[in-house]
Amino acid sequence: MNIWMVSTIVLNLAMAVGLIFMFRALMGIFAGVDVTDELANKDNPAFGLAVAGGIGALCLVLGAAVGGEAAASLTNEAINVLSYGLAGIVLLKVGMLINDNIFLRGFSVAEQIRDKNVAVGVVQAANLLAVGIIVSSAVNWVEVETWQGIGGVVLVYFAGQIVLSAVTALRIAIYKSRHDGDSWQQAIAGGNTALAIRYAGQVVGTAIAASAMSAMVTYIASDVLMSSVYWLGMAVAAMLVVWALYRVCVFAILAGVDIVEEVDNQRNTAVAYIEASLFIGIAVILKAMLA
Repeated sequence: MNIWMVSTIVLNLAMAVGLIFMFRALMGIFAGVDVTDELANKDNPAFGLAVAGGIGALCLVLGAAVGGEAAASLTNEAINVLSYGLAGIVLLKVGMLINDNIFLRGFSVAEQIRDKNVAVGVVQAANLLAVGIIVSSAVNWVEVETWQGIGGVVLVYFAGQIVLSAVTALRIAIYKSRHDGDSWQQAIAGGNTALAIRYAGQVVGTAIAASAMSAMVTYIASDVLMSSVYWLGMAVAAMLVVWALYRVCVFAILAGVDIVEEVDNQRNTAVAYIEASLFIGIAVILKAMLA
């Protein structure tokens, strides 16, 4: 290992740590709270979950940003990593806004997290991780080592958001059909952690399956838009495959268990954990097969 490689590694680590520190402060700003007070004095598990999900998502993005070949100079390397890191933070915030204002409308997510609603914290963390997986995959997919590849990353991000939004909308519709029009959002606001855990597995699993498309769809620099459309189509197909396999496996693993009664009504987290792990596990298997 030569001096150049050591210098590049040290620079990348320093940039990554700095961006993580920045994101920690931003999470407090996003939630309108003092981070230290929420974690050390109020022992707020909901806020801790949201921060953990955000940091995990950012680390996925940074891992993709610092990977690959180093730039020709330390200055260019710093610009590239900083560009992708900041773009990742912006996209994570956009994902939060989409989730909070479209799918969790009817109550204040920030207020629920301040009130230590773990169910809302789980949903927030899961959505952040899902977005992090998508953005990380997009950074690896775009065959451009400089900041100029950010446009392609943004296109795949929005394609991924369509897929993740479809999962959320489906989850809301299924709950509504099973409960005479009652709201999934209000069940989450009411603190149904089991419902949130099941959803977390489904949305993270979907993101993992969608990220596999980076190995299936060729990135065409001259037609990034069409490449992103192909990526979206394949990601939707992957989502449907994972969902279908999940439906088969869940009835085999939880034979004799009334899943709706246990998770939706009795808030049984044990059953929810199994459902979540099945969805994520199937997605991991699918991704390994396609890689």
